[in-house]
Formats: sequence, structure tokens, C-alpha cells
Amino acid sequence: MKKIIPLFTAALTLNLFLVNDNFAQTNSGPVVRVAAVSGLVTASGRTLKSGDTIALSDLLATEAGASVQVIMPDKTVITLGEGAEMKFNDFSFDPGTNEGKMEVSINKGSFRVVPGGVSKHNPGGMKIQVPAGTIGIEGAMAAGRINADGNVSVALLGPGPNNAAGA
Repeated sequence: MKKIIPLFTAALTLNLFLVNDNFAQTNSGPVVRVAAVSGLVTASGRTLKSGDTIALSDLLATEAGASVQVIMPDKTVITLGEGAEMKFNDFSFDPGTNEGKMEVSINKGSFRVVPGGVSKHNPGGMKIQVPAGTIGIEGAMAAGRINADGNVSVALLGPGPNNAAGA
């Protein structure tokens, strides 16, 4: 029993961290939490650190050797590697009804997207715009790189009977 209490406390603490009220509304929509920063990362020119929040209207950019991880209000986690640039085009999520949609544009650099509530409850409601087209996320994790010459490499891995992993 003594081992269960610390485990429960840790799980509860993590849950409170993920769903606390830092996801307040601003005039430009919900804010996004910066979970981790390594190196120089900016949001519309403002230098970021872990724990900061950014608005959906911000342009998120990483310099050489830098990376950032952000958590969306629906618990989607987006990680950008060095030399990346991302803009939030659209986001809405109602935790009461689980209705929502998300669209981001990633113009360069490497990225990984682990979908949250929007993709889970609205397959097809999450899209990533890249120079070569649109990636539809229907519950799958996406990772990729957009090279300086515009070539895009993307891998999708996720649940369901029709994925490439067969899981």
C-alpha cells in the first residue's frame, strides 16, 4: 500500500500539470504552454524559456542547435528541432464536448507531433501544412523534416488496424 500512494501522487501531480488553468483564453485564442526549451527559441521575436506561454498568433522558431516542445490545450504535444519554423493557423477545442480542430504550418526544420484530444475525438480534424502539401493526422504520431531545398520526409506511426505498423 505504501508504494501505491507515491505512484498515485505522482500521477495526480502530472495530471494537474497537464490540465491546469495555464490554458487561459487571450484575445487571440487559447495560449500554448512551452514545456521545454533548449537553445534559442523565439515566438514572434520574443525569446522563450520553459514554462512560458505563447499565443496562437505567434510564429515559433528555433535557431541552430535549438529545440522546443509545446503542449496544446487538448494535450497535443509538438516538438520542433533546430532551424524549424511553425505557425498555428487554427485551433479550437471544447473539453466538455471533445469537439475541435487544429491546423499548423511547418515551413522548415524537423518536427514531431503526438496528437491529443482533437485527433482522438475528431479524426481528420488535425492537419499539418508543409511546403509539399497537407498531412492529415487521424490519431497517428507524425515526425518529419523539411529540408532547405523544400524536400519533405514524413513518417506516420499510430494506432488502428489500417496503419503501416499493424498495431
